[in-house]
Amino acid sequence: MTLRQLPLALRFPQGARFDRYAADGNEAVVAALRTFAETPRPPGLLLTGASGTGKNPSGNGGGGRGF
Repeated sequence: MTLRQLPLALRFPQGARFDRYAADGNEAVVAALRTFAETPRPPGLLLTGASGTGKNPSGNGGGGRGF
């Protein structure tokens, strides 16, 4: 049996912001992302984790910062 991924026409909500995150135990991660987004010239940031753990939505909280 071959599993297929179905594309869904979902979009991130307009105005993704860190204050809308449900950190629930990951407050330190949200704080680090917020600091990164607010730093004029940050050195870099690498998000790692298993598939489906929220790496893409985490990067969108920067208000279009593009990390």
